Amino acid sequence: MLDVFFGRKRDPADDIDAVFTRGEGRAVSCFLRSNVAPLPDKFRYGVLRIDTQKVVWSSGVKGNGDALGLQTPLDVGRVRKPGGPGEAQIKGDLFSIIEAASSAGVIELAVPNDSVQLVSRRLQAT
Repeated sequence: MLDVFFGRKRDPADDIDAVFTRGEGRAVSCFLRSNVAPLPDKFRYGVLRIDTQKVVWSSGVKGNGDALGLQTPLDVGRVRKPGGPGEAQIKGDLFSIIEAASSAGVIELAVPNDSVQLVSRRLQAT
């Protein structure tokens, strides 16, 4: 997340390679809302931890809240800029919202622009 605030550029392909080829995990700062219990129904800030085995979101700046697993694969419908209802706290120049769905409901994740490809790809993987 510090890369976002300090304007440092990373190659998103490096993170994709690390997760999918080398089996490393990554932590991505993000906002999350969903109509799937027990996930929050309003955007809350937290940390999304991903690896080849699982996708887990925890609330809080350091992700110290309860770890809530996301069932994958999800159907990623679209990626858009924030600006709709309940999205005022999300900076549109830094984050994009990934809309994903499953048979259980809809999950929206606002992730840093550099992490959109990584998170979208991981959400669609089993």
